[in-house]
Amino acid sequence: MRRGLLQEYGSKTVCVIDFGLFLSFAQTLSRDFGRVMYYNRWDSAFPETTLRCIGEGVPGVEMVEDFWPYLDEIDLFIILDVYMGELQLHLESLGKRVWGSRRGEELETKRPHSKRLLESVGLNAGDWTEVTGMTELRAYLKGHEEQYVKISSTRGDAETFFAKNYKNIEPRLDELAAKLGPYKEKMKYVVEAKIPDAVEVAYDGYTVDGMFPNATCFGIEAKSRGYLGHFVEYHELPEQLIVMNAAVAPTLKRYGYRNFFAMEARITKDGVAHVIDPACRAGSPPSEMLQEMYTNLPDIFWYGGEGICIDPLPKAEWGAELMIHATWAEQNWLEIEFPKRYAENVKLRNFCVIDGKHYVTPGAVCVGAVVATGATKEEAQETVKKIAKELDGYTVETEPEAFDEIETEAEKLKELGITF
Repeated sequence: MRRGLLQEYGSKTVCVIDFGLFLSFAQTLSRDFGRVMYYNRWDSAFPETTLRCIGEGVPGVEMVEDFWPYLDEIDLFIILDVYMGELQLHLESLGKRVWGSRRGEELETKRPHSKRLLESVGLNAGDWTEVTGMTELRAYLKGHEEQYVKISSTRGDAETFFAKNYKNIEPRLDELAAKLGPYKEKMKYVVEAKIPDAVEVAYDGYTVDGMFPNATCFGIEAKSRGYLGHFVEYHELPEQLIVMNAAVAPTLKRYGYRNFFAMEARITKDGVAHVIDPACRAGSPPSEMLQEMYTNLPDIFWYGGEGICIDPLPKAEWGAELMIHATWAEQNWLEIEFPKRYAENVKLRNFCVIDGKHYVTPGAVCVGAVVATGATKEEAQETVKKIAKELDGYTVETEPEAFDEIETEAEKLKELGITF
């Protein structure tokens, strides 16, 4: 048994149900669990190999085409993404231990509902409005500059985008209208005004039935490029984050929420926190890095799945992460190489292993992350940059300069009286 774990998991079977983003968790858990199954949601009327093969050949991981035949053998289900709340509740009704958001995913996937709930518990959800259809969206953006446009449930249609003004964003709207076709006048959007002169922070941890651990990771993200996190006692978090978590805790308890959870907020110079979005899943970043920072993930998932909140045990005080991008991978298979000694530091998405080689399947530009921990932030950053240089693959790149942006944001936090 690994030092620090509360029990031995060699006789336990875990099943990770996923869409391809969190396959690395199955790899990490295979260090401790006797059997790790991985089920990627690949089925459709016309299934494709690029989805069906995700997880195949990954050392320590047993890729399964369906998990139901193994139901009686599985001791713990882990569902780190959204859109599977009802499945989790059904598995729980069958007496299964489940780590997941359950219906709490609605706080992310139903944005208007989430905004109203946040306001009902006394939080500042910013200046926002809901509009329906492309005509109404265009009209609103013509009269309002510097707006963020968000779609609720179908993030595959469009990720959040920023509209500086209507003229600037009109081509993007034309593209989205063409993509949505006749549905363009039925689509609902949440439009939020930009919050100027503010610094974005988030609680990057987990919660079990509205309970939060006594320690956690607190970090700063360079959006979709990098992350730097510091392991702290819960009471050392910015007061604004503690207040936000306390406000939503009763709601999380009602949902039976047991998963990673991030409350993102922008703090203005007056110290007021404007809640942006709850992330009701494993965030990316920093979940890739947390796999290496938290040495007792098996305990966190096992006990959390039955409603017991276990404190994380850190490998190191600091963690760093750089996202891996490859434009080639959006439409093509990508072979990505790295030294075997860094296998635990490279967390890939949507991949399989064929003849000992790692292949990311076509579909997305972001293909994973490089992570490292360290006794100091400098050590963590330098280690992750060193490993990133060892990656090899067509168009593969990382952005180490993201840490410069993070340092700038840390200085802004200091001006608000928040030490990072």
